Amino acid sequence: MIKVIENSPGRWVVGIGSAPSSSGAETIARMTRLLWSGQTSRHGGSHPTRDETIAEARAAVHLAVALLNFFIDGIFIRQPPEA
Repeated sequence: MIKVIENSPGRWVVGIGSAPSSSGAETIARMTRLLWSGQTSRHGGSHPTRDETIAEARAAVHLAVALLNFFIDGIFIRQPPEA
């Protein structure tokens, strides 16, 4: 998902700001990458991991909830291809 957003930021719209721009998609991609790389133990076993602190776990939950709500509520959507 991160690569899809990063490879086509202009195809995504974030429902905040005066006009659609790739900066919103870039922000969502950065948030997603931060969650992905910051929580190494979430799947375990595939790479060396470390135990996260309670503060890191709480931050990850808040970040994940925000991202999930952006998708569920249609705040972050992919524009259909132009015909």
